[in-house]
Amino acid sequence: ASTRIYEWLHPLSEILNALIGAGFRIDFVHEHEALPWQAYPGMVYGEDRLFRLPAGHVRLPLALSIGATRTGG
Repeated sequence: ASTRIYEWLHPLSEILNALIGAGFRIDFVHEHEALPWQAYPGMVYGEDRLFRLPAGHVRLPLALSIGATRTGG
């Protein structure tokens, strides 16, 4: 059986500029190296119940948090 997958690329600049364009002030941006689900084979489940890339793997941000405040209207 074949599987159909749809993906959308959202660069960080596109996300931040969309928030700014919608009248938000960016308060913080945090990158995270852990996820609550196993996004890729080989990820390691930690004592904090989060998945990370294995030791020795190039460090990559796996998730992003953005805090923003509506500035007007």
